[in-house]
Amino acid sequence: MEKDIYGFDVTNQDLALIGQYSENNYNGCNCGIMDQFASAMGKKDNAIFLDCNTLDFEYAPIVLDGAQLRWLESHLNSTDAKWHIILCHAPLLAHSPKRSDTKPYLSRDEQLQRILDTHESILFISGHTHISINHDRARLF
Repeated sequence: MEKDIYGFDVTNQDLALIGQYSENNYNGCNCGIMDQFASAMGKKDNAIFLDCNTLDFEYAPIVLDGAQLRWLESHLNSTDAKWHIILCHAPLLAHSPKRSDTKPYLSRDEQLQRILDTHESILFISGHTHISINHDRARLF
């Protein structure tokens, strides 16, 4: 992480607040703290109970182990619907925090990709691309 690479003396919670500040003040996206907090403070196999006003939080163990994808595949296999619309918070093509020569910075969720490729007539909508509207002009990122 940048704080380790460059020696910044900041906590992960500070990084979440810096991320929120930059989105609010430079991107023009008046967002809350939840996405940045989850990115900075997330812990494998845990949910976060977060008070967004005070930033008090606690971890709650949760292991989904692919449960959402199993449900999606089961649903798609059991319906005769001609079209399927899938709304997803994160994009199919996502940033990989642990990139290497064998794992690129942008990577696909291979299990989700296989499910989508197996079924026809799917509209996959990702909801996590922030659209910023500046006071001077509209910009899409």
